[in-house]
Amino acid sequence: YTAAEIDRIKADSASMGQGRAEKVAKQEKETLTQELQSTKTRLDALEARANEARLAEARGDPVKLRTYQGEQAVATRERQVEEQIRDIARREGQLKADREEVNRDKGVVSIAYVAAKHGLEVEDLESLGISDPDALEKVAVKLAAAGKPPETEEEKTAREAREAAGEEKLDLDTGEGSGSGEKTEQEKLDERYPTMAKNK
Repeated sequence: YTAAEIDRIKADSASMGQGRAEKVAKQEKETLTQELQSTKTRLDALEARANEARLAEARGDPVKLRTYQGEQAVATRERQVEEQIRDIARREGQLKADREEVNRDKGVVSIAYVAAKHGLEVEDLESLGISDPDALEKVAVKLAAAGKPPETEEEKTAREAREAAGEEKLDLDTGEGSGSGEKTEQEKLDERYPTMAKNK
């Protein structure tokens, strides 16, 4: 095996191992979720039986009945408040994720704006990895003044490889020349009717 093949095999085995670990973790999570749901169901059933027993005991005594009904109202309200708290936490998590996405989008927009403002390429500014708008503006001003962004290591390596290989420069036709070689309409008429040809 070559070094590249060995590296590829190592990377493949690492990703397979990660995939197996994720699968095991997912199965464990599903098992725990099912166990939790089962426990909640049993707890709810026990609570319902206890409430029925307390209600049966309180039916004969109006004071106990009012106390029981008040406790039930408080317990119902507590459950509603707990659900609202969980809902608020879910919403806060979603808002945080939305804010992060908006901030990422703002970063992309500000990079594009700064690049257009200074006549630079967006990719050149993105490759610098600067997220602070003020720092990005300062760097863009310097790059625009320099005329060309600094060469990255990858670009430098590619350029050096081309130079080492003695790569020929592409010689483009500028379009300047004497024309296509076809005769003009006047030249064609002069050939056809030599006696009428204009004196040259």
